[in-house]
Amino acid sequence: MKKSKMRASILVMMLVVVTMFSGCGSKKSNKKEYVKGTIDGNTYESEFLNLKFTAPEGYTMLTQDVMDQYAQFSSEIIYKDKDQTQIDYAKAVTVYEMMVQESTSGAPNVNIVLENLLGKEVSITDYVEVSKQQLQASGIEYTFGETTEDVELAGEKYTVLDCVGTYSGQELQQQLYIRKVGGRMMLLTVTYTEDTAEAKDALLASFTEYK
Repeated sequence: MKKSKMRASILVMMLVVVTMFSGCGSKKSNKKEYVKGTIDGNTYESEFLNLKFTAPEGYTMLTQDVMDQYAQFSSEIIYKDKDQTQIDYAKAVTVYEMMVQESTSGAPNVNIVLENLLGKEVSITDYVEVSKQQLQASGIEYTFGETTEDVELAGEKYTVLDCVGTYSGQELQQQLYIRKVGGRMMLLTVTYTEDTAEAKDALLASFTEYK
């Protein structure tokens, strides 16, 4: 039980993504207007990202309220109302789109975070390098593997960074799927252990095209 709780706490730490390029560049209108995806029970849909995901049996989809708690850590958060109860996702720099995890141990898990580049021209290559720097500064010891381009997932192509995070003697493997959509950078992160690699593949296979 203690080991399970420790692993779950590490997984939560690894879900928290540091904004890479917030506050940089001039604001420009994007051709593709951003609309946040929706969560209904164990199903997530996003027309903007052309993605749909239904959590397999044994997995838990985090609610929007829980994800909004992660957003509270961002100084760039913007609200629609003066009481600060409704986040304006279209104006936010960082948006947590979805998070789902294995219900017992927490691994594997997958999350999607979008970052508004605020008009700054950022290449995928630059984003990968800055992502490495941010991960190394997270307090978790990271080692990085290969970066693979044109990896297809649910009809879209991604650049994928493989890495391993070590914390308190425990290793967690991660794959970061990165692509640019309408002036925002999409970061899909799947976290798993060596013995849950097959389950990780099945989890990723649960993503389909929205259309």
